[in-house]
Amino acid sequence: MLNEQTVDVAILTALPEEYQAVYKRLNNPHPAPASASAPNLYAWVHGEIANPRSGKSYSVALGMTGRAGNNQSALATADAIARWKPRHIFFVGIAGGFDLGGLQKGDVVVADLIYGYQYGKLENQFLPRNDSMYRTDLALMNAATAFYTIHPDWINHMQMAAFHFPERKKLAAASNKSSISSIQPSSPKPR
Repeated sequence: MLNEQTVDVAILTALPEEYQAVYKRLNNPHPAPASASAPNLYAWVHGEIANPRSGKSYSVALGMTGRAGNNQSALATADAIARWKPRHIFFVGIAGGFDLGGLQKGDVVVADLIYGYQYGKLENQFLPRNDSMYRTDLALMNAATAFYTIHPDWINHMQMAAFHFPERKKLAAASNKSSISSIQPSSPKPR
């Protein structure tokens, strides 16, 4: 692999506006090295995000899948692991399909249960199938819950000019390899 650098966090996005929002938060962003044998398929940039509480920074690799879908996300994640060897990987975005559970811009969602959406949308409404459901890693779920419990003032450390204070939400999410437009408004929507 061309890049021998490791990072604390690899962040993947699907859409250009998501990529841009994270890019704006990076200090000293610069493109990842690329070559004919190791192309930069996911527009990787490397930078840092400061932690004002500790005075230290996290090294961050930011990439964009360029297309929505499980396969593209899996390939980009594999590339992130091989290229950057991150301690953590986040897939972040605007979650435009979440119009349920009182979600608002800025909320943090850790899905407890992920439905394979394409297999549940064979009828006119979403019907979850037991053979296409995946539980979130228990350690991740418990760490997110514990963090929110131990540090209820975490929101005070965010620099925001928003009208809504973000909340931590725990709910089910639907994942999909292609967009299906006829989903009912009250059902989880695909990205």
